[in-house]
Amino acid sequence: MTLLEAVNKVLQKLREQPVNSLSESKYAQLIGSFVNDSVRTVSNSWNWLNLRQTVIVLTVADVWNYEFNTGGEPSLAKVKFRVQDVFAQGTGRVLRQANQAAMNRWFNLDNPSKGQPVYYSFNGLSNDNDPLVDLWPIPTGEEQLNFNIVITQDNLTSDGDIILVPADVVILGAYLRALGERGEDGSVAYERAVSEYDSALGTAISQEAELAPGETDFYAV
Repeated sequence: MTLLEAVNKVLQKLREQPVNSLSESKYAQLIGSFVNDSVRTVSNSWNWLNLRQTVIVLTVADVWNYEFNTGGEPSLAKVKFRVQDVFAQGTGRVLRQANQAAMNRWFNLDNPSKGQPVYYSFNGLSNDNDPLVDLWPIPTGEEQLNFNIVITQDNLTSDGDIILVPADVVILGAYLRALGERGEDGSVAYERAVSEYDSALGTAISQEAELAPGETDFYAV
């Protein structure tokens, strides 16, 4: 579903006239901002399949700090992301995230360890504002590290921009915001919309969870 289609769905719920473009009215643009707010909220509610990407880091001997980007769109300089897991191609070795204080201590040893990295930590930004990632031990050669991440969808700006997360949930979230802007929060219609939103989000998550077995399992450690 496109941004324009979502806006018109919300306008319909509000008993407003649809538009051919968001540029037609200030109110349509306001609803568009509510759609974007809802997209961000829904994006952060689950590790949606449509938002998953793999960022590849190719190590080089004696280099521990690497620019972290997708090599295309979206730019990680502009959006938030979260890491699901990190492993070495070929061996399947899992890398764990270390806190920056520990990494700083290790890098400042007189004889810092070298070998296959087993820890990573994000540390600063590049000149392009992409995140930088440190690896420990310091690599001794070439290796491909796969960072599986979930990227929060960036702002939709054009009428035809596609919503990547469940659109029905996004529409209900935008509708809630529009009711609140009208001063109808606390009304029967608002409470009904809250219930519909919570139910739709829960259903969408449970449906995707069936496609990713184990991701809702928790284990004592």
